[in-house]
Amino acid sequence: MIDKMKISDFCEKYSLEDNIFIQGIGFDQRCLSILRAIDFSKSELLIGVVNLKGKHYSKKNSDLFKDITKDKGVLVGESNKSILSILDETFEIVIDKYHKNNEIKIFIDISSLSREMLLSMLTFLSNLDLLNNIYFLNVISKSYGGWLSRGVVEIRSIIGFSGFILPSKKMHLIVFAGFEADRIKHIIDACEPHKISIGVGGRNQSISESFSVVNSENVEKIYRDLIEINTEVDFFDFSCFDPLEMVSQLDKIYQNVDTLNYNIVMAPLNTKLSTIGVGLFSLKHENIQICYAEAEEYNYNAYSDATDEMFVFNVK
Repeated sequence: MIDKMKISDFCEKYSLEDNIFIQGIGFDQRCLSILRAIDFSKSELLIGVVNLKGKHYSKKNSDLFKDITKDKGVLVGESNKSILSILDETFEIVIDKYHKNNEIKIFIDISSLSREMLLSMLTFLSNLDLLNNIYFLNVISKSYGGWLSRGVVEIRSIIGFSGFILPSKKMHLIVFAGFEADRIKHIIDACEPHKISIGVGGRNQSISESFSVVNSENVEKIYRDLIEINTEVDFFDFSCFDPLEMVSQLDKIYQNVDTLNYNIVMAPLNTKLSTIGVGLFSLKHENIQICYAEAEEYNYNAYSDATDEMFVFNVK
């Protein structure tokens, strides 16, 4: 179920009383938009989860989380050295509450979580059989900076999505394109795929028409480069904001994928909600690897501007 609403209307429809709120903490302006607007006074637990990378740039929002939540908030990730340790600490606290009340709702603001953290969290939630209790919250962006990230430090598989990669098979790379064309090029260069499928958010499936136009322009640039290296390329549309619709779309696309002769690697580089769609689909197909390109630099000062609207997504 996907629900779009004003941030100010969230507490009218969803009660935080006796429930858990998890705040993903990053550097961008959307980070605390929901937390600032809601009444969390009767919530069971408030947890702030700091992204593993870029903690220096997230410190302002980490400090604000402490100021806003005071003694009700628990901050995780400031001193952790790995995503696994962050998730272990976070969900050890959550599971204790869940065992006392398995009907508890867990609201997670993913607006500022990295895609790597989000997908690793998805694996944890699935293994703990908690997915049906989760409500993912995402603040809608009004605009993005002229650039989002530059350079790539490393390309790696994501925890829980390492897939089955055999040297005897060819490589089929499936990219869900967004605004970061530089990251896509790095992934293509690193994977050296024999075949590439590029997903583009359709105009009626994007957050806005203007975002769809920019997305299409980026894909055209990438395609021109791919023509020169004579790589087989095809295209498909996907939903940028409805994870369950995206899973349905991927089910149809996957019927034509040659899993017998190709290793399948997916690279989600669009919205956080579409990334959840990729994750939910891949949980059903253990052969799929999901890769993450760690950016060398982000546009910390002008990454995105927030609207006063948000999406709420629950798997049920």
